[in-house]
Amino acid sequence: MQLEQLPHKFKKVALIIIFLTIGFLIFTKTSDLNLSKNFIKTFTKVSFILAGYIFIIAKEKTEDEFIQTVRLKAIAFAFLFGVFSYIIGQVFNFFEPFEDDPFLYFFNMIFMYIFYFYLLKYGVIEKSAKSNKGTK
Repeated sequence: MQLEQLPHKFKKVALIIIFLTIGFLIFTKTSDLNLSKNFIKTFTKVSFILAGYIFIIAKEKTEDEFIQTVRLKAIAFAFLFGVFSYIIGQVFNFFEPFEDDPFLYFFNMIFMYIFYFYLLKYGVIEKSAKSNKGTK
């Protein structure tokens, strides 16, 4: 089954959204605008989550079975990371100030997906696993 994905150029769109959001934050800090802190906070969070999601669902330059396998492994890893961080956060109260804010969990899951995806794609993780299989 092939996933419906955005064209590769949307990776650049996601990066532009991130840089524009950072620019917006710098502009609001240095200028004297009458924007509420709640609006700025919400806008920033939504922009980062949207940019991360666009980056994730955009195709790679070469989209083949290997990349699809890597995507699946990265999605599973990010989901498990999110679930475990939520459980640990609830049990041990690590993220007390973010208790009612799911942004922390979404952002961490998106970041872990991207991080793990590129580790797998460039063989940083799988090389060690493959070398261990040959010794058994």
